[in-house]
Amino acid sequence: MDSNELPCSRKLPSGGNVLLRMNYEHKELVKILMPENKEIVYKAFTKATKPLKAGEVSEITGIEKAEVSKIIKVLQKEGKITSPKNCYYAPS
Repeated sequence: MDSNELPCSRKLPSGGNVLLRMNYEHKELVKILMPENKEIVYKAFTKATKPLKAGEVSEITGIEKAEVSKIIKVLQKEGKITSPKNCYYAPS
């Protein structure tokens, strides 16, 4: 294996790496979808009757927990949600 090659990856005809290309494409897709997902996550908090954990929001919205966690950080910085207790979040 070449020292620049990642394990479990295939070389593209153009010499690129499939795994790296997929990772790049995923990051670009996340940037495109984040504003839409942010609104969905925020609505989940506003409709909830109690503070929610990231995993609960993920189950409600169908958005991956990692993505929800990133969105929660953004919403906190914007002042739209707060954390009344550790790992739970609610609208401000």
